[in-house]
Amino acid sequence: MQAYRSEQLDALDRVTEELTVRGVDHPMLLEALSTLILKVRSEGAGEADEEKVLAVMDRLEGWCASTFRIVAVLPAGIEPATPGL
Repeated sequence: MQAYRSEQLDALDRVTEELTVRGVDHPMLLEALSTLILKVRSEGAGEADEEKVLAVMDRLEGWCASTFRIVAVLPAGIEPATPGL
């Protein structure tokens, strides 16, 4: 996993949405986000940065309003991603 940088967390929602749509396995995404939150904490980041990661995890798990959830809806002609990519 890339080294954590605060400004990169701003793109975390978009990247997680894209990976979900491409068919990346839900548990794999949660594991990566869990690893990231540990990295954020270990580097002494502020609460705002930690909250960015937790908010994406909430959206992925569905612990938010239904309009904010990250769901896997593959557009026609798009195949799920190969696990591990």
